[in-house]
Amino acid sequence: MSSLKVMVFSLLLLLAGTTIFAQESENILDQIPESISLRVPQVIFYPVNFPHRAHSHIAPEGVKCSNCHHYAEDGVFDPCADCHTNDPADFSDDLPTLFSAYHRVCVNCHRQWEPENVCGSCHLNPEQAILSKTPPAAQAPPAPPIGPDILHFDTPKSVNPMVTFRHKQHVETFRFECVTCHENQDCVKCHAYNGPAASTVVTKLLEHHTPCSKCHATEDQNSCTKCHQKAPTERGFTHDMTGWPLNRFHQKQACTACHDPEKPVERLNPTCTNCHQNFEVGEFDHARTGLELFEVHQDADCSDCHIDRIFGVPPTCDNCHDEKAFPADLPGERLAN
Repeated sequence: MSSLKVMVFSLLLLLAGTTIFAQESENILDQIPESISLRVPQVIFYPVNFPHRAHSHIAPEGVKCSNCHHYAEDGVFDPCADCHTNDPADFSDDLPTLFSAYHRVCVNCHRQWEPENVCGSCHLNPEQAILSKTPPAAQAPPAPPIGPDILHFDTPKSVNPMVTFRHKQHVETFRFECVTCHENQDCVKCHAYNGPAASTVVTKLLEHHTPCSKCHATEDQNSCTKCHQKAPTERGFTHDMTGWPLNRFHQKQACTACHDPEKPVERLNPTCTNCHQNFEVGEFDHARTGLELFEVHQDADCSDCHIDRIFGVPPTCDNCHDEKAFPADLPGERLAN
């Protein structure tokens, strides 16, 4: 019994420590400055306006504070200039100059820039820096391209080899974060200032099936043709693809009327009561569904036809009628659109 108490107590301590660590991590992110001006050496180039908070937001990709900062036991990172200087007398292999230290950290991730324009990617207006020691208003370097609107992948499949991926639609319409699909990948794989924004040749099956399978069924052989076609296609998303085509009333609604605008778009429960509440017998105008009920059905409870009030599946008639079935036999009259 005593050993059980020790195990429970240890578990509680572990959970408490995890909670405290999570809270401390959130507090640290809140304290991170929006940007930092790196002013070494300002006699040659304008200072670099480093978007510090933007880099902290890619922590889910595996980019941690320790990728740039030396380990600090108390969680407080000392300024780089406290140890690194630009005095040649202080230089050693173990202690590079401040100029070298900054560049070593940056090129750990940013490796694909060409030598002729790598400086201009971070340093503002380097051509005019010698003419003036006063930099222009602080601004961040231009953001790298996100990628083309549409990607066409040529897969090794002998049948239906082409996959069309609408990247822009997933970002803007479905509001996916980069890390939804791209996990533990180098940013420069897609965000390159020079050269193609992304490869169009599939080299690894799992590299593409794994992120897609978070939303799409990739294990079912019958689902392959949803993505794999004989030739590239320009067909975009329609709500019919979800298995729940929009009727004339829902077509008028903005996506955010049903989908949370603060989250990536995901499949919803099609049951009417998921959005519409307080259905009462005799108060709901069934004609709004496009089917006006005959008078004999108007006093029926929804569950008489819609079993367990599940409205995303066809209704049943056999609760009352032995020889009738939907949709061959309708409980009302279809209305013209």
